[in-house]
Amino acid sequence: DTFDVAEEMVSVVHHGVRPSFQRLGDRNLVEHFRKSRGLEHPYVLYVGNVKPHKNIPRLLAAFSQVRVRYPDLDLVFAGGSCLGDNALLDQSRHLGITDAIHDLLQLSEADLISAYNGADVVVLPSLYEGFGFPALEAMACGTPAVVSSAGALPEIVGDAAILIDPTNSEELAQAMRTVLEDSGKRSQLIEKGKVRAAGFSWKTAAQQTLTIYEKVLERCGPR
Repeated sequence: DTFDVAEEMVSVVHHGVRPSFQRLGDRNLVEHFRKSRGLEHPYVLYVGNVKPHKNIPRLLAAFSQVRVRYPDLDLVFAGGSCLGDNALLDQSRHLGITDAIHDLLQLSEADLISAYNGADVVVLPSLYEGFGFPALEAMACGTPAVVSSAGALPEIVGDAAILIDPTNSEELAQAMRTVLEDSGKRSQLIEKGKVRAAGFSWKTAAQQTLTIYEKVLERCGPR
């Protein structure tokens, strides 16, 4: 739309998810990870940086609502530091949830996979996403995801995650409670998520990209 390019000239190639992102059969790996990081309680997992478009203030507001019913629930950040941001730290103190927040910072791939496997729910409430790897990785690991309806996320998750209005913290809170309380919905999301994630592979992405290159070369003709 911005550059007035005809729709038939646009090809979309989705990213893939590495095969290592999967439900771990050896739960001892998950327990070892949790103990090494001091994660003694059930937790909500957020993966990514804490830049403004990631919508962390509304995530904190929603989490504080959920924690009224689940006082032992923790909020884990992998990637960016929530408590390292002065504004977010002040908000967490105001909401009384600072003690429930764990900043894990950058994780190895193995630890990140364990983090996904150990989480009760993964949240991605962004105001915009060009793709949304955490949603796809969570589904591949068999963990229910609650994601924003903005940007590319609906296209990525389909009906395999709960979509929420990213401007509505109450809606986000209710979605998290649904995953925590409704075992039927939780099981449904897990199964649909694994099927959905299986459709995103780097091999497919490479094949589709090659096909586009070949079409462009055909259009250019011999030199």
